[in-house]
Amino acid sequence: MSMSNQSDEDKPDGTKTEKKEFIRETIEVSREERRRKCFTAVLVFVGLAVIFGLIAAFTFALARPWMEKNVGGTEEVSESVTIPRDDINQGETEETEESEPETIESGGEEWEALMESYMSQYLETLDEENLTMNSVRFSWVRDMCDQLEPQLAIVTSRQAGEDPFENPYTRSSQTFGLVLAKTRTEVLILTDSYLLEKDAVVHVTLGDKSEYDAHLKGIDHVLEIAVVAIDTAQMSEKTLNYLQTATLGNSYQVKEGDYMIALGNPMGYVPSVSHGIVSYIQTMSQGTDMNYQTIQTNIPGRKNGSGIIVNRDGEVIGWIPAGDREDEGDCILSAMSISDMKLYIENLSNGRSMAKLGVRMQVVTKALAEEKELPEGLYISKCDKDGPAYEAGLQSGDVLVAINNREIYTAPELQSVLMELKPDELVHVKVMRKGRNGYAEQEFQVILQER
Repeated sequence: MSMSNQSDEDKPDGTKTEKKEFIRETIEVSREERRRKCFTAVLVFVGLAVIFGLIAAFTFALARPWMEKNVGGTEEVSESVTIPRDDINQGETEETEESEPETIESGGEEWEALMESYMSQYLETLDEENLTMNSVRFSWVRDMCDQLEPQLAIVTSRQAGEDPFENPYTRSSQTFGLVLAKTRTEVLILTDSYLLEKDAVVHVTLGDKSEYDAHLKGIDHVLEIAVVAIDTAQMSEKTLNYLQTATLGNSYQVKEGDYMIALGNPMGYVPSVSHGIVSYIQTMSQGTDMNYQTIQTNIPGRKNGSGIIVNRDGEVIGWIPAGDREDEGDCILSAMSISDMKLYIENLSNGRSMAKLGVRMQVVTKALAEEKELPEGLYISKCDKDGPAYEAGLQSGDVLVAINNREIYTAPELQSVLMELKPDELVHVKVMRKGRNGYAEQEFQVILQER
């Protein structure tokens, strides 16, 4: 350390100033010590960053379930389920050319010998072939049941009540369920709606015997179907991997004579199975605000049964509606075309309600209009009692032509319009009504209901 000498200096105005130098001090620091301090600071910074990152991740993991439940979660939570529609003409296929078999002229010795040989072989193997065919068929049914087990479920509702003597009891009812879809947050099960008409606690038993609580996703009182959901958060990874979603096939490709299996609850108890063939297809059954195909079979079942019909590929092609719960009599099963239900199943799977007009109708085509002297549109054959159309004054015999000034000529067009409307919405319905001077236009104000 050093101190400089002081000196005086005269300013231009004659005053004197004193000039002094400040103390200078030189401190020697080694480079190694400087590097060590920098390295220590970097380590501390990185360590704090890691600690804060772990704390943030742990906090987010704990808070995320609560946030998804109470705040609405992320965009992924609102995953939507899409079910492709089927074209009613999709089942038509082009005829393929077949090679002509070799023919033998009838009436000759060669013909008689051939026929005698065929008849002899047939009589000798008739019983054996029947046994073999039945064995193969029953084996295939067993294999198909095993294959579809991960797609099926048992839905149980438990409801508390009191008997006339005010003694508490718990009533339990069961039906079948079909695994529709798996999203990141839910497993969706299609089932009968009658179990969910009241405030009941719902449980679902899956094919691996695991049981979970479920909540209602959507219900259609017209078709008497419902979708319940299981939160995937309560399910094990093993069960999620085990589950398979059902394949909803194209019912329009079904033909008379096709072999089918009925699964779920066809015999009135769960699980049960039956099998047979398609006997007849009724192409135009009338339902509320829809037309659909009915698949008639020779499959034996019970009147209080329900379930699904699957084809040889394991595809669901028909839905057996729940019958009279009190009637345990025998019956031949029929099913509603699954292709005609896909629109409604998709809505239920996404928790969307659908509006109901409440009419049964027949399409008045151009040819029919000319033949019967009717206006083109939807001929109303019946208005559901206490339904929106009935309450507004529509009648059997009216021809529906428009809703809110949108022209309607087919059942799919009516469904499309109702899809865009909401329950309790007021709409303007235009019909053609027959009077003394022919058909005249009338308009009604209709308050829609929920299906």
